[in-house]
Amino acid sequence: MKSNPCADCAELRYPSEANLVDNLCERYHRGLIYTNVSHVLLAVNPHRHLEHLYGAAVMQQPAAVRGPHPYSLAQVALMRLKQGPQAIVVSGESGAGKTETAKIIMRFLETHCTFGTSGLEERVLAMSRVLESLGHAETRQNPTSSRFGKFLRLQIGRGGLSPKIATYLLEASRMVSNSSNFHIFYELLAGGDLEKWDLLDVAIQQQNSLERFKHGHAELAEAMKRLSLGHFFQPMLKVIAGITHILSHLRERQGKPAAGAAETRLERACDLLGLQMPNLKTILTTKQLSVPKGEPILMERTEEQSQGILRSLVVTIYCKLFESIVDEMNQTLEVGTSASDELGILDMYGFESLETNGLAQLLINYTNERLQLLFCEQVLMKEQQVYFSEGLLNEEVAVPQEGYGVLQSLDGVLDLLDDWTLTRMRAGGKFSDGAFADAARKAKGSSAKVLRPAVAPGFAVRHFAGEVVYRCHGWLDSNDAKPLPEVLALLEGIDAWPLQKLELPRRSQSVNKRHRAELHSLLVKLKGMHGLHFIRCFRPNKEQNSGWVDRSFLAKQLRGNGVPQLLQVMCQGFPHRVALKEVAASFAGCLPGTEGFSDRLLTELLMHAFQVPRAEWRLGVSQLFLKAGQLASLEELSANPPRLDADRLAAARSTARRLRWRRALHAVTLLCYLARRLRNRRRRRMKGAFLASIFVFRLKSLRIKRSLMVHTRIGATKQLPDPEATAANKLEEMTEMTEMTPQRTNLGEGVVTAGRKRGRPPATPQEGVLLELLRKRRFCK
Repeated sequence: MKSNPCADCAELRYPSEANLVDNLCERYHRGLIYTNVSHVLLAVNPHRHLEHLYGAAVMQQPAAVRGPHPYSLAQVALMRLKQGPQAIVVSGESGAGKTETAKIIMRFLETHCTFGTSGLEERVLAMSRVLESLGHAETRQNPTSSRFGKFLRLQIGRGGLSPKIATYLLEASRMVSNSSNFHIFYELLAGGDLEKWDLLDVAIQQQNSLERFKHGHAELAEAMKRLSLGHFFQPMLKVIAGITHILSHLRERQGKPAAGAAETRLERACDLLGLQMPNLKTILTTKQLSVPKGEPILMERTEEQSQGILRSLVVTIYCKLFESIVDEMNQTLEVGTSASDELGILDMYGFESLETNGLAQLLINYTNERLQLLFCEQVLMKEQQVYFSEGLLNEEVAVPQEGYGVLQSLDGVLDLLDDWTLTRMRAGGKFSDGAFADAARKAKGSSAKVLRPAVAPGFAVRHFAGEVVYRCHGWLDSNDAKPLPEVLALLEGIDAWPLQKLELPRRSQSVNKRHRAELHSLLVKLKGMHGLHFIRCFRPNKEQNSGWVDRSFLAKQLRGNGVPQLLQVMCQGFPHRVALKEVAASFAGCLPGTEGFSDRLLTELLMHAFQVPRAEWRLGVSQLFLKAGQLASLEELSANPPRLDADRLAAARSTARRLRWRRALHAVTLLCYLARRLRNRRRRRMKGAFLASIFVFRLKSLRIKRSLMVHTRIGATKQLPDPEATAANKLEEMTEMTEMTPQRTNLGEGVVTAGRKRGRPPATPQEGVLLELLRKRRFCK
């Protein structure tokens, strides 16, 4: 390892995963938590405040002095706003510093773009606190894991910044699973008025650790007051309490309690949510089937079907509550600006591989597969643009094709899941979780290289970040938590917030289909941006302590974010770039007698003098492009320039003269070629115009001659018939027709044309083609 770690990991001499981790750890121990991989910024959470990295003084520094930093990335995004909308994608696990990184970017933008919008950062932080309660949950990896993606859109105009947030891919299905619920449920149970909401005897999943949520209720109330949304706090808690009663009812039904206790729980939920208990009871017990030209048929529902309706009701109400809170916050944060530019900040959860992975982890990792493919395409597209601008037209950067195969296999599995969810009631045990796991490996588009058998019921998928084993237990039930028509009919007509503006969808979607639809909308929005900038955030250790790094834990996160894959792809091209002026200034003294040489010629001469293989470097218009590992060799030569002997200097001067003559010869050859091409092009145009005029003239003459012949025949028929004149006319007509129409007579093997008029060439195939062309262009009829 080098004594000085690299600010850009693409400059590593040996770009392996181990050297990547070593470089990040060395910079982290020196207080340098930011590192680049080409255009991508890596950030390792220090879990402590580093004053020397932030502040107004650092904002004013040039990007070259500042080094890798969110300020530098935000500055680049601002400079490119004139070209079109920009977006900054911040990804990583919860606790990796995504929110803090977004705050750092917001401070920079507020300093450079704000006019009269003070306090924007505090309001954005309050919005983040509300979303943390509604959209974060505890996982085995992180106690505050974000279970949705948020896209903060900043409209930049004369009046300052106008923020607007859009949320994507909320994992609402975790409320009806055995996983930990969203924080707001535990904050209500730990710090709310349980007697008011009659929650003293409720039981929901993972209810044992309420101690750490005892201050969350007050913090959430304070955050909503700062957003001027305090009047929505109690109505929101009322809806949460009603959902809690339904969740408690579902949990109690597993123990088969008495029917009276179950109805009491549902009655409390109906009072809080504004539902009619008789209507809910009817929907839970009977199903009405419409019959054409007949009375509807009533069928009794099973216990499994009734619980499916309650799960659908819970998910529908919570998604509507989440959407309503986000809309109210957007209205509060809106600033009247004449916005002309847009900059977005996307905060998305990272790849997950837990001890037990279910449908939620599959959808999360499917999202990361899509974003990773977009990430590679956008970063490599930037590389291609750099090559093109520097004149390296023959250098292409290939996008890894493995991601397409994984996505094709996962699409087949998810499509099959939707089909089984719709038809599982038709054949009982045939549509079990184990049967689905067996069928998923044989789904359309799946590959044996991507999917393989695993612990039953389940399968394993080889993602870009590593292999993940999924267990299919309860997938059909979890995917069925969609807004059923009965649930939508039950919620229709409610006047209480937030269900008073519930829009009934034309077609209900499963959890899987809705997730993929929202993901497609997000990808369309990101692809519509003119420029994408990426920040990958990492945790140094599981304990979230400062001062040390768990290398294996960091390496796992790097693989989960696709950083080693990016480094490998980048190093297939020319990841190192050095300005030609810098190279010329560093090595001008090594080659005496090269005074007056241009920077480009001197750089090329140096490469030949030091015998660097031609495949390891390329010369651009203003930069020297080097393969991985060559920059370190160049720096060593610059620090200790070797003395070249007389033979090598003579060879270098000879190479310089040869390069000059070669460039001059190429320039002369190019000028001669261009002059010859222009001359031939002008000649072809003149020849075409001349031939076109000749043929037009000949066609007009032929038309006139034919019209005269017709008039002559008409005049001859009006006169008295004269046998001698008639014979003479016929002879003349035959002669003219013979002159006009060539006759072909076969004589043995040869072909002889008879009756041809002297001085008039016969019609050739080329003339026929030109005649047809002129007729199409209306030169003649």
